Amino acid sequence: MESSRSASRQQRCARSCPATKIDLQFVNVRPDDQDQRTKTRAIVRANAAHFHWRHNRPPQEKAIVEQSGRGTVFLHDKRRPMNSTQGGPNVNPLPSALVNHCIAFNAEVVLPALFPDGANSSNVRASLIQMSISNPCVLHIFITGALTNSPQGTLGDTPSDRIALDMFRSRAEMVRSLSIAIKDPVEACKDINIFAIVALAKAGKFQKVEEMPLKTPKQGPLKSLQLLNWLALSEIDPIHFDGLSKLIELKGGLEKIEIPGLAALISIAGLLVGTRECTAPRFPVVPLSCLSREFIFHGQGMGFGTDQDLYMVLSMLDSYTIMIDDFCEGRKIVTASSDRLATLIYSLLVTFPLPYSVAPFKYLVTQLRIALTEWDGDDHMLVWVLTMGGIGATGLGKRVWFMKKLQDAAMRIGVRSWIELRDIIKRGLWHEATNDRDGQDLWLESRIAN
Repeated sequence: MESSRSASRQQRCARSCPATKIDLQFVNVRPDDQDQRTKTRAIVRANAAHFHWRHNRPPQEKAIVEQSGRGTVFLHDKRRPMNSTQGGPNVNPLPSALVNHCIAFNAEVVLPALFPDGANSSNVRASLIQMSISNPCVLHIFITGALTNSPQGTLGDTPSDRIALDMFRSRAEMVRSLSIAIKDPVEACKDINIFAIVALAKAGKFQKVEEMPLKTPKQGPLKSLQLLNWLALSEIDPIHFDGLSKLIELKGGLEKIEIPGLAALISIAGLLVGTRECTAPRFPVVPLSCLSREFIFHGQGMGFGTDQDLYMVLSMLDSYTIMIDDFCEGRKIVTASSDRLATLIYSLLVTFPLPYSVAPFKYLVTQLRIALTEWDGDDHMLVWVLTMGGIGATGLGKRVWFMKKLQDAAMRIGVRSWIELRDIIKRGLWHEATNDRDGQDLWLESRIAN
């Protein structure tokens, strides 16, 4: 309660005492207990209220920035007021409640999800929060993202048409700023403009093209990792996405971007679009932090100890790498392409589980069936490929074809039960908690069908 009263005093002071120094405090965006969460919300709202007052008062001199032991503190902001579109004196500023909500929502929900706890994540989150308080363009990015993704009701009684208008104004302000910046190639390549285009490329919610099947395959536990469940459903504006690619090319690549975390976000966006469209990602993979020692593959027989599960996974990935090389060199083209498609289905089930409505299961199982008509590989490997295809085809008409082929392959190698089949399948990529039930259903249905 004391922290709430203190924050309220800061808000009142920010509104009524322009000359008063108000320190903008950094907060823990993932507090451990309820008291800390209450304090965090109070501080964020106090910061937002002070920020909103600074950017809507009459124009003054240039901002004065001082450093303190807790980070950068803006004592006096003497820039022009930040109206919602900067269009003139008759344009109403963004409501303070909206600014408060958007900063708090990004600090408490969006940033912790995009940058989970780990190496440098706290620094990235703190840096972006500071930028939203000190840079109008980043604030508009925060507003647009928060209004697009906030659950219904979090803005209280604010009419939906007012929310839509405020979001339109924020996007219009980003477009206005960008239209000026991109006239100069050097200015256009600045990180802040690339950041704005990333926000603009996310046009809205993805619209389903066709009805969902009555039954769908089970997908793994990582469905909401780094907001995969939100971002994958978003409609991507192709014009802005192409423009983003051009600017990054002009800048010299993602490695030239200096805003913490931005290169990783762009990398994720490229991976989402590529996966959804079954095309190669436009950008290289940029991890949030360096890979830990456990995930570095040093070659077969080196450093695995007694961890047979890890050895099996890494060996399969190593084999898959060899298949890629075979494909590039024209060796075993049919088998390699089948394995590739089956691996993509596995990734959608377990490691990169896009929401079913946008995951390209139907396309992949169609292509896999075509590739398998000329299979020339080992029957044991074929069992795993057919199982992946059959699970991916759950709820689709093509599932019957995979069931028949699975039974034929199982009979050739003498498999008569699910337990025996599962032992063979586990030599490939397999996650028991996600795949076991769907695999057993596929086996039982195939036995009944035959």
